[in-house]
Amino acid sequence: MKKAIWAVLIVLFAVSCSGKKETGTASASSGEKATASSGENATAKSSGGSTGTVKAGTPAPASDFDVSLSTKDGVDVVLITDYKGKAKNLTIPATIEDYPVFSVSIKSLNPNVEQLFIPEGVESVGLQDNINNPVAFPNLRAVSLPNTLKSIGSFNGCINLNSIIIPSSVTYIVNNAFKGTGLQSVAIPSSVETIGPNAFSESKSLTSVEIFGNFRSFLPFWKCDNLKTVIINEGVTEIGESTFNGLKLLETLKLPESLTSIGTEAFKDSTSLTSIVIPKGVNAIYSKAFENSGLTEITILKNDEVLELYNDAFKDCKNLVTVNFEDGATINFIGTGHFSGCPNLSLKSQAAIKKAKGGGL
Repeated sequence: MKKAIWAVLIVLFAVSCSGKKETGTASASSGEKATASSGENATAKSSGGSTGTVKAGTPAPASDFDVSLSTKDGVDVVLITDYKGKAKNLTIPATIEDYPVFSVSIKSLNPNVEQLFIPEGVESVGLQDNINNPVAFPNLRAVSLPNTLKSIGSFNGCINLNSIIIPSSVTYIVNNAFKGTGLQSVAIPSSVETIGPNAFSESKSLTSVEIFGNFRSFLPFWKCDNLKTVIINEGVTEIGESTFNGLKLLETLKLPESLTSIGTEAFKDSTSLTSIVIPKGVNAIYSKAFENSGLTEITILKNDEVLELYNDAFKDCKNLVTVNFEDGATINFIGTGHFSGCPNLSLKSQAAIKKAKGGGL
């Protein structure tokens, strides 16, 4: 009888062990534990609708890294300065010798690395060597960034990095950060305050961009030759100088009602952009904002304040036929040449411009 009872207990124990769920806790080689939080599995969507998921694996051993100790807000933290290991799917440890990892800056990443997982707690990440050697990491395809991240460094030249989620904690994206990558789409959260020049430039696979906030930048999408769609969401008030300059295939542009200004050369040379509605909140369109664009029709809504239209704003829009001013729209023309070089303007549009301006073109 006792043997039968023991047999039943053994079976029950075996079943319970086989059905036990993983806790998400991985041990690092140095003996410390790294616990995966709910935010540590990131799913990145490409413009084609596919998804790629980077999951936390076992953290690479501390011996695989070059590190230094620093201080952040009175706390000792680890700065990772290089990686010497050979992992194909690399998970950065959250701690090394019980000190939290604050920054990850890798200059000689193994070229075979395909996936990179950055844990919660890290505030800065980048691949240093890509600034000078932009094809050093051709096989890197997916990166998971933590919700604690504040600064994104260089992933310049990672030609097969086709999707990434920028966390809503990020405030700064450095110069050339994603230059020449394989990104297909990107969403820039409202937390981002500054994007360095050419941050996404020469990303030939990039077809769509969605903006959720204001940021300072210059030519962030320069030579993104296949960028066709730009969606700017409510809450955004400014489009900066040259933000979308030179996007020859840009054909779909959504502007929010919250928008108040469009910067100098913001959409210059957007030769596939055929129509635009200027929201009622816009009070300034700066010099050459739409110069040499493909616009055939412009509609300016009745504005909340006087719209200041600066010199050459729509210069050389050779296909422009129609300019519509909604009844009650008030325009202050500053400088000259606002619609110069627009030979196809209808007589009705020319009359409307003259009336709004109080004089010639």
